[in-house]
Amino acid sequence: MQQTGFSTKKNHQGLGLSNINQLKQKYPTLFVNYRINNNWFIFTLNIVGVDE
Repeated sequence: MQQTGFSTKKNHQGLGLSNINQLKQKYPTLFVNYRINNNWFIFTLNIVGVDE
């Protein structure tokens, strides 16, 4: 599902979840959660701040 080009929607490029994966690799303070609730795909992104 998170691969570039994968989409369950017709005429879509399938870039959304793969872009999130790339961001997650680049920024270790991003926490991503995917789930399905009542046939809805729920995506949650938490960004945790880092004290410098």
